[in-house]
Amino acid sequence: MWSDRTSTEDLPPVETLTKDGLRVDVDITVRWRISPSKVVDLYRQFPGLDWNDKAIIPIIRESVRNLIVNFTAIETIEKRAIIGTVLAESLTKPFTKEQTLRGAILVDAVNLRRITLPDNFVNAIESKLAA
Repeated sequence: MWSDRTSTEDLPPVETLTKDGLRVDVDITVRWRISPSKVVDLYRQFPGLDWNDKAIIPIIRESVRNLIVNFTAIETIEKRAIIGTVLAESLTKPFTKEQTLRGAILVDAVNLRRITLPDNFVNAIESKLAA
């Protein structure tokens, strides 16, 4: 039986580096669904129904890392909405190109819940602002 409901992935934060070499944790939610025309292909490719762990999550994590490295730590906060939009758009390509998924995954939305900067970086900014 097929359901067209959307799945939500609340992933553990993705640890990645910014353009200026700082480690940040990106906490995201990805809402996606399976294309009805690709259900049979997806089940043939993943008979253990483990496409989430074997294909979807690694693609999402890699996409986050590949995107965040283009922004400085400050830009990740200032351009958060842009990053979310670009990430949603950039996930479409790997889900389409990945041979094991064959275009079966459709991204509905990406929500950046939190971008956590290193404590020492945040403290330095707060000190500058206080002075």
